[in-house]
Amino acid sequence: MEENYEEVVRKWYNKVKPLFQNVLRNRFVNISSDTIEDLYQDACMAVYENIKAGRVSDKTSWSAYIIQIGLNLANKKLRYIANTESLENLFS
Repeated sequence: MEENYEEVVRKWYNKVKPLFQNVLRNRFVNISSDTIEDLYQDACMAVYENIKAGRVSDKTSWSAYIIQIGLNLANKKLRYIANTESLENLFS
């Protein structure tokens, strides 16, 4: 990879954030701004780790990559919440 992985994340962090927020708000209507912010931070950390580990191609579309990671994290979080709430209902 031509650029240092820290530089890549720093470069794309502010560029992709508004699009990321819009995509998540449109996909998950009831999601809070705080949750979106947390997911964005987590997505950027995942990107950083993936670049560092060499799991990202030089030809990566950064905005699509970051957004997809965010969507995956949001879906994972929603599944966790749904499972937790289901378990709580079993013991009520």
